[in-house]
Amino acid sequence: MRGRVHVIIYTLVFTLGLAAGAMGLRLYERSYGASAEGRGGRFDRERYVSLLTRDVQLTSDQRKELDRILDDTRGEFAEVRKTIAPQVTEIKERARGRIRAMLTPDQQPRFEAFLKAWDAEREQRGER
Repeated sequence: MRGRVHVIIYTLVFTLGLAAGAMGLRLYERSYGASAEGRGGRFDRERYVSLLTRDVQLTSDQRKELDRILDDTRGEFAEVRKTIAPQVTEIKERARGRIRAMLTPDQQPRFEAFLKAWDAEREQRGER
């Protein structure tokens, strides 16, 4: 009987911990904009503008100016990305080469198929 009570208590504590963790994750996602899929480090302009407008109480003129600032900034980031793109590609290809070197001959075609699918998925999401 005593062992059975311990099992019930442990099960209850585990279940409560699981529920608390799930609720904490949900609150984090709601507060910080995280999602189950992840954002991939991409700027969520719509959410940023919405929250900034609400939290700072921007006027409509300030909102228009914010849009101009963010448009300009997007262009600046695009230029920076162009300058570093070759370096990023070089690092990525060097890592892939190191991975290829550790694979067996049987694994290498599967790795190439994986890379093809991975790159297609990233391209579809607009990542490079």
